[in-house]
Amino acid sequence: MEVLTEVEWRLKREKEDMYIQKAIGYSFKNLALLVQAFTRKSYTEENKSALHNEVLEFYGDKVLDFFVMKKLSQQFGAVENEGFSSTMSEGELTEIKKKLVCRETLALRIRELGLKEYLICSMGDFLQRVHLRESVQEDLFEAILGAVAIDCNWNTDILEAVVEKMLHLDCELQKCNGDEIDYVQVVLQWHQKRYGVPPSARIFNCIMSFDLIAISPPDATIECQITFANARSFEGLGADKVKARKAACKKAYHYLKESNLLLSVTDEIGKADFDKAVNQLQELYQKKHISEPQYKFTESHNENGDPVWECECFVESLNQGFIIKMPSKMQAKKAAAFEIVRLFTGEVDTDDAK
Repeated sequence: MEVLTEVEWRLKREKEDMYIQKAIGYSFKNLALLVQAFTRKSYTEENKSALHNEVLEFYGDKVLDFFVMKKLSQQFGAVENEGFSSTMSEGELTEIKKKLVCRETLALRIRELGLKEYLICSMGDFLQRVHLRESVQEDLFEAILGAVAIDCNWNTDILEAVVEKMLHLDCELQKCNGDEIDYVQVVLQWHQKRYGVPPSARIFNCIMSFDLIAISPPDATIECQITFANARSFEGLGADKVKARKAACKKAYHYLKESNLLLSVTDEIGKADFDKAVNQLQELYQKKHISEPQYKFTESHNENGDPVWECECFVESLNQGFIIKMPSKMQAKKAAAFEIVRLFTGEVDTDDAK
């Protein structure tokens, strides 16, 4: 009877059902690279093997950074005659990038793809449930990308497709662009306006029951309790203080929303601002106040040969749009978005719209 090591067994299994390769959208020429991506250093030390996934994590981290930056430039920027312009500041782009590649996001995608159970680790790691740690799942995400990069000889089209599929990039970018909602900021802002002070917050180390563990995030050992001035409180669990606080504020947010106590749209985004209008319009979409804004651009030239950009911004849920002509594409986009924001906040009449 043939006796297989765990690594050999994983190779054989993957050849038979190709589950991992289907999940990430890539077929390996060298399956040993794929197994290496799933092999933790602890396993190689315990089993006197040589190859683990740490160096692949290094390469995968760079792959992830490159294609996320490329996506951000395409989503929020445009090349014009005068160069490259962006609707987002450097600080705003930095924050979005952090959310896209943060530990929580990468670990969540590994779980959603059903890949954490394939991790090859030492018996000690297994008994300590290491594969449930977000840090380990983050490492696995990056190691897979590194393995793909080596196997495809850094083919950029292949790598971009794998990043898109593994990260579910468009969906994650949509969340980050307005955070699904910044629950902490919304709740703090609401309480400050209502009571003049922020809500109180208490942090606990929690010992959870089996039932609670089943519905909690991995490594959830911290509890945060947010209490309003009217004594209503909300509890959240997380692996650290920040995540526990976010979970508690998310519950508070849904309470405010269901009770029709949230701030007005103007309170949320402020008055229409020309320079911020594109972001304000996107925020209205992310918060589900409107359908997704649609932009169409046409370039022409005036009698002097200078470029003239026409931008049409249309929002289907409002059944309204504006067509604006400006010397630059970005200025035309801002102007058209500005008019839609003014329309939504009541600062312009619908008769002025298209």
